[in-house]
Amino acid sequence: PAPEYLQKPQQVIEFIQQNRTVAIDTETTGLDTYEDHITVWSIATATRRAACSRYSLDGLGPALEQHPDTLVIFHNAPFDLPILERAGVDVRGIVGEHNVMDTMVMDNIMKPNGRHDLKLLSKDYLDISYKKYKTYGFTDEDFGSADGSIPPSDRMIDYSSLDAWATFMVWLFLADQLMCTRRESPIREIWGMTAPSMLDYYTIIEQPLAAVIYKMVRRGICVDQKYLESIIPLMDRNLEKKLAAVCSIAGKIVNPN
Repeated sequence: PAPEYLQKPQQVIEFIQQNRTVAIDTETTGLDTYEDHITVWSIATATRRAACSRYSLDGLGPALEQHPDTLVIFHNAPFDLPILERAGVDVRGIVGEHNVMDTMVMDNIMKPNGRHDLKLLSKDYLDISYKKYKTYGFTDEDFGSADGSIPPSDRMIDYSSLDAWATFMVWLFLADQLMCTRRESPIREIWGMTAPSMLDYYTIIEQPLAAVIYKMVRRGICVDQKYLESIIPLMDRNLEKKLAAVCSIAGKIVNPN
């Protein structure tokens, strides 16, 4: 779809009203979720993709509050969620953990040892190719003004909205793949399912876990350092036994690390 530009909050509200499953991406001043902020953000469905001004972000929270059943898709949600939260929009707090999906985690289930870069997945799965952010050489002028009166440059609108649209399309692909992949595990008895799919695994296990980890990262956790140090010798002995067992099964010395 051709890229659009949403300048005002009301345009974002109307977008959410018309599309209850959306992908969202943010362009920021840096990669520090505690310090950096949004310059341009984008929203997309399968048939629409739009770059949005920082001012229009004021419409995202009210739109989601009006429609808390909206499914919101990210690629690397642990980055975008706190950036949006610092901007005043607690997406997971509004729509709930089960309505926030992360294509990076979904792809990790598909291939745990692979790379999960969005542009790589877009190319591998959908044959969608586009350049990396750094190759554009964006300047401050490309981002437009904070109030939206001066729009981002055409190439920024295209790049930003393409990120969100690629996220949506990769989500469609991965959701279908996970749905078609069955997980044979005793845990299916806990779920009450005879043949759960990997999509079931994602929604029942990974989504709630992601919410817990997110809170741990944002708030911090207490660690009993002395206790952990005291069990290091025991852990080392157990590890040696396990490594020896692996080598015994393999019939030779191997590196199972």
